Amino acid sequence: MNCSSRCKGKIIGFEGGDTLAFMITEDCVACGTCADQCESDAIEEGEDIYVIDEGKCTECGTCVEVCPTEAIVEK
Repeated sequence: MNCSSRCKGKIIGFEGGDTLAFMITEDCVACGTCADQCESDAIEEGEDIYVIDEGKCTECGTCVEVCPTEAIVEK
């Protein structure tokens, strides 16, 4: 477990990069459920699917739990 997942980004800033635990796949139907439930506002509507902002994501996993198409997976 790394520092950012322990403190959920509240104590130190999460720098993102290639350590982000989740990604949104092409199975995304752009319903917006994940973005609506993200407490960090780390998910935005992209060109065709939603995308995770690595600089804001705290890796809490809420998006994975609420996605109706299971389009959000661990990297």
